[in-house]
Amino acid sequence: MCHARRRKIGVGRAFHQSGVGKSMEKTDEVFPKLTAREIEVIGFLAIGYSSKQIATEMKIATNTVDNHRQSMLKKNNSKSTGELVNFAIKAGFV
Repeated sequence: MCHARRRKIGVGRAFHQSGVGKSMEKTDEVFPKLTAREIEVIGFLAIGYSSKQIATEMKIATNTVDNHRQSMLKKNNSKSTGELVNFAIKAGFV
């Protein structure tokens, strides 16, 4: 299984695989109040991991992954996981 390359930049902050990303102020406007775990989940979602695969990688329950996903959908007013991931990519999160 492939491991996502990621770098955490504090709780509620984005990570950038390429090292090029949005400013922290812009990040907070785009995805307000995301937890570090939610950001980690969205990184795995962006590379195509299933909830079960994410749960295995993060050593958490599949239901917890789904709860993180639902929380992010609500915070971002997204209608689907695909929309959420697309927005995260365009915003420079992944």
